[in-house]
Amino acid sequence: MSIVLIFIQLYELRRRILEFHKDVPTAYTDLLDTLGVDGMSSDETDPECKVKPFRFYRTPKVWRSSIIDRILFVIDRLYARPNVLGAHPARGGNSRRNRIGDHPDRANLGPLPQYPSCFYEMRYFVERPGALQVLQSTTEWHEPFILPEPFFNGLGELEFGFKPYEWAGYAASSTTVPQPPPN
Repeated sequence: MSIVLIFIQLYELRRRILEFHKDVPTAYTDLLDTLGVDGMSSDETDPECKVKPFRFYRTPKVWRSSIIDRILFVIDRLYARPNVLGAHPARGGNSRRNRIGDHPDRANLGPLPQYPSCFYEMRYFVERPGALQVLQSTTEWHEPFILPEPFFNGLGELEFGFKPYEWAGYAASSTTVPQPPPN
């Protein structure tokens, strides 16, 4: 299965989850639509997993903000939660991809799609000031975007177990983190 197809399937699954849960603020859908297919992380099969349902490691996008990762984590956790009427989403077709954590050796370093500044992890740009300058020159960088708060509407409980990704390149770079301009 191609990587692009996995991105599309993950985006569409998350979109269906949000459409099913009518009580989730529309800001979650706005965030997902802004990320689009390019903002999804890829998966790699766990080599030790021999039977279905297969388990997968997430290949994180190190440029993506941990706030965005946390919100996507909450959306993924909504899959197992009933909606306000007590119904569960339809589970037809292939079994759900079981992500077991971040890949121990791989990370997605780019290419960088154009998003509002709050979508990026600023530590990523310490060693890439040229990439930061290019993004800051785009209109998308300066678009105001209000990120949803996961703890509203009882969604905070779904954050339990979220662990922000710590790429080794963050620690290896200097401690001066570029700051985005105020919106």
